[in-house]
Amino acid sequence: MLRPDLANPPLAWPQYMSWVREQSRAGVSVLEVHGQGSGAEMDGRVTGVIAQDDSNLGAALASRFGRFPMNWEDLAIPRCGGAVVESFDATELEALSAVSRSAAVDAIAGDIADAVDDAGAAPPPREGCSPSGCVRGSTR
Repeated sequence: MLRPDLANPPLAWPQYMSWVREQSRAGVSVLEVHGQGSGAEMDGRVTGVIAQDDSNLGAALASRFGRFPMNWEDLAIPRCGGAVVESFDATELEALSAVSRSAAVDAIAGDIADAVDDAGAAPPPREGCSPSGCVRGSTR
């Protein structure tokens, strides 16, 4: 797990995009894990995956979190071969007791881990790609 702003030294956006492209080309999946507040829902969704259509990891995550109603080509991470999962409703989690929140976070982490495991069993779509996708199009 990498938080580019907390890397040592911190990675600027262009450096982070370069790192994502390198990982993808080397066959290593890249997954950004996000959450949103319920006010940020899109087409009625707060959770879901944004990944290339032939992404093994994207498909495995979608079976657990659904597909987020956004075109993967609109985000830099999927264009660089990574996947993004909007995996929780932050507003809902904040309202839970500490014990319930811990259990919910553990369940989300378990779903992500299971999806990563499932995606690793299938070969990437082609050489030079990872289970999370391929470097495609503009990666600005």
